[in-house]
Amino acid sequence: MMRMRKKKRKEIKMKYKSLVLAFLASLSFLGCQSTGRSPSFGTVPMALPGGEEEHLANNKKLAKGLEKEITQNFTLLMALKLAFQRNPRIQAARANWKSAIEKIPQASSYPDPMVSFTHYFKEVETRVGPQKQAFSVSQKIPFPGKLSLKGSMAEIEAEIQRLKTEETIRNVLADTKIAYAELFYIRRIRRLYQKQKELIERYLAFAAKEHGKGKVKAFELFKAQSFLAQIGYEEIVLQEMEISQTQILLSLLNLSPGQNLGKIEAPPFSELKTTLKEFIDFGEKGNEELAMALNRVRKAQVAYTLSKMVYLPDFQVGGKWINTGKALVNTPDNGKDPLMITVGMNLPIWFPKNMSAVSEAYSKLERNKQIFLGVKQRLRAQIAKVYFNMTNSERLVKLYSNQLIPQARQAMVSAERSYREGITGFAGVLETTSVWLNFQLAYFRALVDYFQHRATMEKLIGRVIP
Repeated sequence: MMRMRKKKRKEIKMKYKSLVLAFLASLSFLGCQSTGRSPSFGTVPMALPGGEEEHLANNKKLAKGLEKEITQNFTLLMALKLAFQRNPRIQAARANWKSAIEKIPQASSYPDPMVSFTHYFKEVETRVGPQKQAFSVSQKIPFPGKLSLKGSMAEIEAEIQRLKTEETIRNVLADTKIAYAELFYIRRIRRLYQKQKELIERYLAFAAKEHGKGKVKAFELFKAQSFLAQIGYEEIVLQEMEISQTQILLSLLNLSPGQNLGKIEAPPFSELKTTLKEFIDFGEKGNEELAMALNRVRKAQVAYTLSKMVYLPDFQVGGKWINTGKALVNTPDNGKDPLMITVGMNLPIWFPKNMSAVSEAYSKLERNKQIFLGVKQRLRAQIAKVYFNMTNSERLVKLYSNQLIPQARQAMVSAERSYREGITGFAGVLETTSVWLNFQLAYFRALVDYFQHRATMEKLIGRVIP
């Protein structure tokens, strides 16, 4: 009796296993037929290019070495490397892109099959014997083409996230350039004020001696002292601004607040050779936000096509096997186990609901088209505005460096010489010194503005300005 039971259980397991394997094999064949998709999942890579884990590990080692080097000499290239390697926004964007890639096989795959087991506590007696247990397996199969469209939508979303990653990288690097240039400006202006302070103090010491001889009037000394007081106030403000701007830059590089930054180099200056029309063409081809808006239109178009398939049914296929015991009376097919295959489908007969789904998808498609046009027009306006700022800053840099500053320096030297020779008064020396300082401040402001506007333009056009 025990042998017969063991043999029966073994037969049950073998039949159930054979049923499941045969069913899953048929589903695999049907899956290839219905999805019509190749294992490559289109043009979107299934892993981040270049060996992401190894790349990040090498970047961490490089960044650790740079942390020590930047305390001595902090170049713009170092800042950009650290921002690319350590900025959390970039790391989050990469992870989000990878997450979107992993959704592609999920979107284009079948739902999990259902397996069920039924045990009859009160056995149903049939002609061939009592029914003891039942095993069943079923699989939902969407209408051919639905999974393919869902996979296409997932691929487009992965492409959007790739563009978002590129946009994030470009924005972070541009923000780093802007913050670096601003920190250079603050430090450079502090040195200018310090140099000007030393110069005024030297003039003031000389003027104090001359005042005793009646050559320098009291109001001229007061004017010089007021000038020194103003410089002292500016130094305090600039010191606080440097602390704030340093923290802004450190946050972009994901460095500790106490990290010291060494000597900062002047932002490079090169003449602008690209026209406004060329910048607009570059922007329409390379701007990531515009490309993402276009891909959202593509995704909405696929979603609209998928929505029209709501009128098509989905299928349900399955199999069932019932374990049957021996009948009390010996009959033909005594103890034979029934084996059944079931096929079903849903009936999409609620037309108002289905029509609303199609209408909703169409409205979203039209919305994304208008968003794309809006992004395109806004991009053109932004490029035109930044282009004007760039050209204006470039003109100012050339004006101050080639004409005004050399003339102011010559006038300051001439005024000092004339004052020592007794030709002009002390007020003339202070005036020319003030003009020279203001021209220096304006020059470095224009130089930094030009560099920052170039960085902003690079964000808009999605490429480095040649």
